[in-house]
This record gives sequence, structure tokens and C-alpha cells, in this order.
Amino acid sequence: MAAAIFCWHTGQLKRAGQLVQKLMDVNQNNMQALTIKGWIYLSAPKEELQNKSLQYFDHVIEIGEQNGRKYLEAMLGRAKFFEKNKKYEDALEMLSEVCVCFANFHPSVIEKAKCHIFSGEWDQAVEAVTSLMCVDKQNTEALRIYIFFVLAREGDDELFNEKMDLLVTAIRQIESKNTQLIYNIARLFARYSCRKEFVL
Repeated sequence: MAAAIFCWHTGQLKRAGQLVQKLMDVNQNNMQALTIKGWIYLSAPKEELQNKSLQYFDHVIEIGEQNGRKYLEAMLGRAKFFEKNKKYEDALEMLSEVCVCFANFHPSVIEKAKCHIFSGEWDQAVEAVTSLMCVDKQNTEALRIYIFFVLAREGDDELFNEKMDLLVTAIRQIESKNTQLIYNIARLFARYSCRKEFVL
């Protein structure tokens, strides 16, 4: 299973699919294998393959309901499928359920905030990340979304500086070796800086 997940994360979708199929040949109802197969299809470049992912996520969720269990990865996969297809209302409904069932899983709140942004509901997005920052003050994704809102929608330079200091501190303490994250954050704010020196 670990090898299949590694192949999927590194973009080796064909190899990941082969490894998952071997697991499913042994046990057709392996929930983890079914879920990973759904994610592999969702990551595929062809739309018809992406559409097949939903049947795997739905199957796992349905079996979970019959057994009184919730499968986080399948629920997130279902939400991501809806998000990719711009069905934000369906994605938000699924993510709301994830937030209730897995209250300590903070990435679901971030995904919910992003869906709100995609559908133009900035107030709900800010509300989601603000509630998360009350629990996890150093959540870099929540801070990034909030700071972006302040820069792009509010224009409050003082609040921007205050929250940016918190974000820089959080990155130094938690994600200091995550160069991809640092690059993405720098690129985002440089793009929306309007050449303001204090932002750059």
C-alpha cells in the first residue's frame, strides 16, 4: 500500500494503479485500495478517467455508511471531484460533513475556505480560516488565505504587516525546510503587491 501511495504522490500513476490493482485482486473490498484507485483516476489527465473516480469514492462512502464508519480520504476525494468540476455547493456540503466527523483534521477547513473563495464567498472563507486560527495560530495555509484577503480585498496595510509577521514566524518554526511552500507564498504576494515595498 505504501509503495502505491508513494508512486501516486510522485506522479507515477500507471505504476500506482498496477500496485493498487494487485491489492484489489486479493481483496475486492479493500477500502484503502479503492480510495487510492479513486485518487489515481482523479489525478489522471483525461477527463473521462477523472469522472470514473467518483464511483470509487461513492462506493467506499456507501460501504462505510453500511458499517457505521466514515472514510476520510474517500470523503475528501469526493469533495475534490466536485471542486474540479466547479460544483462548489456539493464540495462544500461534503467538506462540512468532514469538518463535523473529523473536527481535528484542519486541512478540511482550508479546503472549505478555498471552495468559498472559488465561489466568490469571501466572508465565509475568512470566517472559516479565522475560526481555524483561533485553534491553530500557526497554521500557514489559514494565515496565507487570511493575508491574501487583507491584501486583495481590504487594503489594510497595518493588519497585513501584523499577519505577515505571524506567517513568517510560523514558516521559520514549522516549515523552514519547505522551499516549495516558501516559493509559492512569495510568488502569491509578489503578484498582488502592486509594487508596494512593504509587501515585497
